[in-house]
Amino acid sequence: MDNLLYIAGALIVLVAFYFYTKKLAIEQKEREIQEHDARSHVVNDSSYNIDHEGIDGHRTEGLTKAEAQEAVEDFKNSDGPMPSREEFHAVREDLNKP
Repeated sequence: MDNLLYIAGALIVLVAFYFYTKKLAIEQKEREIQEHDARSHVVNDSSYNIDHEGIDGHRTEGLTKAEAQEAVEDFKNSDGPMPSREEFHAVREDLNKP
């Protein structure tokens, strides 16, 4: 009879542990959804950008300093494709123009 009490206690602890870990997993998923930032994921333009939008330099070609600043704001505020490495450096050079 004494062993039955220990088994019942262990079973209660295991059930509580199961539901607690399930609760933590749900909270973690909710937190990941809230904190998801698409800009934090780096994508190789040459492999995944099939239509090569942004790689040919049409968004950063021959910009003045004011246009470069506007392009930076557009990159920050838009949900479109992130600038490629070449575009980033081209805009940065345009921002440093006298």
